[in-house]
Amino acid sequence: MRPDSPVVESALDTAPVIPEHELLRPIASGAYGQVWLARSTLGTLRAVKIVRRDRFDRSDDFEREFRGLQRFEPVSRTHEALVDILQIGRQDDWFYYVMELADDAEGNRSDGATECSGDAGLGDSQHSNTATLQHSAAYVPQTLRQRIRDRGYLPAADVVPLGQRLASALVHLHGAGLVHRDVKPSNILFINGQPKLADAGLVAPVDDARSLVGTPGYIPPEGPGTPQADIYSLGKVLYEAAFGKDRQDFPQLPPDLAARPDHAALLELNEIIAKACAQDPRQRHANPPTLLAELQMLQRGHSVKRTRVLQHLWSRSKKVGIAAGVVALVLIGVLRFARTGGDEHPRSKNREVNRLMDQANVESYDIAQAPKVIESYKKAVGLDPDFAPAWAGLFTAYMGLGGSLQTPADFDSRLREVAARLARLSPDSAETHIALAITDWNGWRFQNALKEAHDAVQKHEISQGGLHFAHAIYAFYLIQSGQPVEALKEYQRAEDKDGADPFVQNQLGHPYFVLGKLDEAMKHYEEALRFQSTFFQAHRFKGFVFEQKKSFPAAIDEFEAAALGQGRSAQSTTNFYNTLRKAVRQGGERGYWEKRLELALDDPSKDRYYIATLYARLEDKPKAYFWLRQACEHKSFSEGLLFDLCWDHNDPEFQAIARGIGLMR
Repeated sequence: MRPDSPVVESALDTAPVIPEHELLRPIASGAYGQVWLARSTLGTLRAVKIVRRDRFDRSDDFEREFRGLQRFEPVSRTHEALVDILQIGRQDDWFYYVMELADDAEGNRSDGATECSGDAGLGDSQHSNTATLQHSAAYVPQTLRQRIRDRGYLPAADVVPLGQRLASALVHLHGAGLVHRDVKPSNILFINGQPKLADAGLVAPVDDARSLVGTPGYIPPEGPGTPQADIYSLGKVLYEAAFGKDRQDFPQLPPDLAARPDHAALLELNEIIAKACAQDPRQRHANPPTLLAELQMLQRGHSVKRTRVLQHLWSRSKKVGIAAGVVALVLIGVLRFARTGGDEHPRSKNREVNRLMDQANVESYDIAQAPKVIESYKKAVGLDPDFAPAWAGLFTAYMGLGGSLQTPADFDSRLREVAARLARLSPDSAETHIALAITDWNGWRFQNALKEAHDAVQKHEISQGGLHFAHAIYAFYLIQSGQPVEALKEYQRAEDKDGADPFVQNQLGHPYFVLGKLDEAMKHYEEALRFQSTFFQAHRFKGFVFEQKKSFPAAIDEFEAAALGQGRSAQSTTNFYNTLRKAVRQGGERGYWEKRLELALDDPSKDRYYIATLYARLEDKPKAYFWLRQACEHKSFSEGLLFDLCWDHNDPEFQAIARGIGLMR
């Protein structure tokens, strides 16, 4: 293990000769060697680390360290958040490397450089005094550990960009086939005011990194030496920086957190930290790019909690037989209400009812709180049975959160029961029309659902957020009913204030897709990914666009990214999509669809509607319509028929099926 505190000069170590550098004095020491302050022949101050063979129990470990350094040296200079390794050399029983010198914790810079423009709040050291630094015995390298000790903790506005820089460094490092193995605050140096990941001595190739190194508290349960382990360590670093607590205290939060002015941002940041530091590596971020994407999303002001809830519900929605898009839209409505609070909405005369509703609105951000949210709304309607907003809240809780907890029959029954109560209490409200529209659509009463959704958007006594929500629901039903032009108008009305939301951009692509304007659709799906690079639904719909363009390798890449974004097993996902890649190489377009069909027919759950679309792609009309009728008979889909481009809407047989279920007039 490498100690986490610097050690002063040891009498056992004498200054060796380093080419083109004069060693001035030791400034730190660790388990495997010393770091010296040095001056180059050009007068630039540097840090030189000397690693000695006799510090290792085994010579193999010494050789491993040197191999890692050799791999890391060229990589170090190709990313702004890695400390540059400038020179390496070796003798029989020791090796050295020359690197950038950290700023002085006392306020002196290492080389007289001016302040770097960078992340706000990170670069705040004073200008250097090189002569003072060179001759002072008090030089202490400026590390993140030092900053946390000096300040107690850092504000969220500093920790988020810090995390982005370090996550980006890990992306670069892992992309080169290397892992760090000892990410911790004392290994994050500030150079010209900017944080950089240091201690190249522990960097190693991924296939040569399983030896037990690192620092207790930053090492995950499964041990160091993997990309997942580096993610865990970085999570602990961000925990210490944001909350000022020791990494061993994780996951405790400071008792005075609510008093901090940035507490809301810190709670969002804690969502990222908690995932990065999960005990089970399968529950962590899949890779550093995923962690980086969440930090970037938070930096842009988006809610990580909200996005995770929506993605979770989208992936679970078909298990209760309801359209995934409707679930997402309903929850967007819930969370908009939570953001604005109850000020826009009527209040009960019972103060406890108002308290319960406010509490439920806030808790709706967290899928783990679903039972509590539902219970809060149940208590509210019990205390004030005639208060329609409480019933509307209960409906959205069942719809948006409870769907992951119910069987399909129980889920549908609860929705209908609450919608009926709303209809009795407030028959002409927009909330009632929305609830009736959703229950009608879920019950395959499609034309009724369209009428109720249309009536909802005509209501003037509705909050601004609720109006956007009503337009979005109506747009969804229009597009699923084969009216993409009208749907586009509604989406634009619904989302004009949320254009930077990945869900919004994804929805806006759909009307263009149905209209066959694939390039326009692709722009919106790519815009969604610009706002959140791991948004799996945007990857999925990009895949559909590529399928339509017959660009099957690109489509497979997008579908694979979507599957990984949903947290599916990396190995099984890769194997599945490699099977499709092989099918394309061997059989082209037909080979792709035939392999898709073969896999779908082998699936024990047999998605009847999906099988129907595959036969349609293969131009086998009799089998396509046979499976489509089966799907309609079992009501095994609630979206897609007039959305998917594989169907000929002018075919009389198709029209008969669509009219038979009430989707077409």
